[in-house]
Amino acid sequence: MLAGGFTYYATKSTSVANERKRLFIISQKGQKFTPNNLNLKRGDIIEIFNDDGDLLHHAYIQSKHFSYDSGDQTPGSRHDVTMSEVGTFTVLCGIHPRMKLSIKVEETPKN
Repeated sequence: MLAGGFTYYATKSTSVANERKRLFIISQKGQKFTPNNLNLKRGDIIEIFNDDGDLLHHAYIQSKHFSYDSGDQTPGSRHDVTMSEVGTFTVLCGIHPRMKLSIKVEETPKN
């Protein structure tokens, strides 16, 4: 569990020289995403973590430019999603329709 509902991120090396990707862990617990709003850069990774002790979750993103479907996530399971497209996206849970995570992905600045 993420203590105090804090967003955790860490830098992660990639195969491209001098490029860093950040990892954000998203908790699914109590029929909500924590955090429920993120601003990311293209290439950042979200890790969707089923932090509930006994509930299934099913995270998905459906848009014209980007889609993702975790399938049913058992308690304790984690799924990584690389946010490869710029835009605004909504992550929903196919089991709990009130769960919603808004993600805004911006272009990664060129150095």
